[in-house]
Amino acid sequence: MSAAQSGDLTCDLFTSSADVDADEWYSVCNVATNPFMDLRFLNVLNRSITSETQTWGALIRDATGRPVAATCFSLYRVDGALVLPNWLRPPTELIRRLFPRYLSIPLLICGHPVGVGQSHLQMLPGTDPTAVVEVLDRTAHELARSHKAKLILLKEFTQSEVDQLQSLTKRGYACSQSVLTWTLNSEWDSFEDYYATRSKRTRANMRKYSGQMEAAGITFEQRRGAEGVPELFTDEVYRLYENVLDRAAFRFEKVPLSFFQELAREFPEESRFALIRQGDRVVGFTCGLGTGQHHAMLYCGIDYEVNEEAAIYFNTLYRGLAAAIDTGVQTINVGQSADEFKRRLGCTSAPLFIFTKPISPLLGLGFRLFVQ
Repeated sequence: MSAAQSGDLTCDLFTSSADVDADEWYSVCNVATNPFMDLRFLNVLNRSITSETQTWGALIRDATGRPVAATCFSLYRVDGALVLPNWLRPPTELIRRLFPRYLSIPLLICGHPVGVGQSHLQMLPGTDPTAVVEVLDRTAHELARSHKAKLILLKEFTQSEVDQLQSLTKRGYACSQSVLTWTLNSEWDSFEDYYATRSKRTRANMRKYSGQMEAAGITFEQRRGAEGVPELFTDEVYRLYENVLDRAAFRFEKVPLSFFQELAREFPEESRFALIRQGDRVVGFTCGLGTGQHHAMLYCGIDYEVNEEAAIYFNTLYRGLAAAIDTGVQTINVGQSADEFKRRLGCTSAPLFIFTKPISPLLGLGFRLFVQ
């Protein structure tokens, strides 16, 4: 359906990949460098996200009807207490005993509700970013009003992308730094080649952690999604992911068990799972997705009791990295948290940015007082 028109540009929204011409979509979206703009990833989200979350694909067309830009929108509820100062959190919890949805804020996101370290806005070369921003803003406002969202959020952009989208600030959006993303430029044919280029200290640590794993009777395997992963991902394995999430300093999203299963089904060759086992039991895993030139390590799970004796955290990251390098990609996103350990792996960090625009006047006041 047509959601908005601005100048010579129009924006068409669709809720299912079956409703869009794939040739048109891929004429704009380079999934070799951004696998999360693959229509199959939209299918993963639509089949696994909760009933309170909705996702749309969007094609922006010029006056001739030719697609010149593409993006995704998501309606998602986020815990507003996460951005409050510490002294406001105890009274917030008291209020929630009576009103469980207090500060549960419906967001209209330009992007997916899943953090992947890349933006979900792609434009053909030569397209006017200011014109795209105008139709994006109009579409976002219409969706926000229709679904009673309180905040519009555009995420997550590199500095060069922010420079292109500066006209958003003239439309009331505030730009702020979000997270650091860690990337490894892969120039090796195998993990063994990568290992040989590490410093003496790093290689010694890698041998140490591998030795701890072997001493504890831990084994490792790599699987593609097609190799039985949907059946392997049981409630017990999913709890390993919840273990990591419970310890996270900041939690934006929680994906359900079905997300991992659907990712494996939709991307049977491109999804990679590194599994750490103790006997028959999975005690650690990483989940990644790569197409063409780029691989992203998405989520991991850890049994922290076994971690004490077998360095599961470090071995899980090493094995996940090996799974990515062995696919032959050029770049690997290793995650979005500040971690000196990732620097020693050879990764470099770069900040990502978001644009936010409160729709609710009350929320706008809160942002001015406590966030900006």
